[in-house]
Amino acid sequence: MSVESILKAPDSLEEMDREERSLLLYLETRAVDHAGAVATPHMNRDDMVQAKLWSISGFIEFGPIAPRDHRRLKAKWWVRLSARAWELAHQERKARAQRTWKSKSWEKATKEEAMNDDIDWDD
Repeated sequence: MSVESILKAPDSLEEMDREERSLLLYLETRAVDHAGAVATPHMNRDDMVQAKLWSISGFIEFGPIAPRDHRRLKAKWWVRLSARAWELAHQERKARAQRTWKSKSWEKATKEEAMNDDIDWDD
């Protein structure tokens, strides 16, 4: 494997393995829900290496947070996604939703069940 191929940003989801797609969605969630602060205890060593490689390639920006903010944020790293990373994250989130919908372990209520007064709509 060449250095160029290791440092190349992915062009499509097909170029990414399952772990890379999962990492992308994790980083997207942190970007959206945590202003980019990344909780690295949820990442393994391979994830950290991949995030740093993606940062070198320009696919994401990934770097350390100032030490004075570590305790308050419970995070030591930050992330920003490139336009392409956002596109691929959206594609993967949609694909994952479709996959999990197919394997759901519950059924939709029938029209009669939905009209039943026993359903608590405030849940």
